Amino acid sequence: MFRQGEITQWLSRWEEINGEVTNILPSSRETSRPIEINSEVTAYSFDRVIVCNTAKIAQFLVVRD
Repeated sequence: MFRQGEITQWLSRWEEINGEVTNILPSSRETSRPIEINSEVTAYSFDRVIVCNTAKIAQFLVVRD
């Protein structure tokens, strides 16, 4: 595990070389407000879901199961 100080140093060094970081994800400690889930979504059930770039990859994973 990395300490926050190390990460801050690495980021500072990277910015010295490459410029300011403009697209950084928020800290995982920040939480968004709860969202309401459409009841239509909860009407379906999935035992397993595979999300892949191609059908070939999905088929390979299904065969391996």
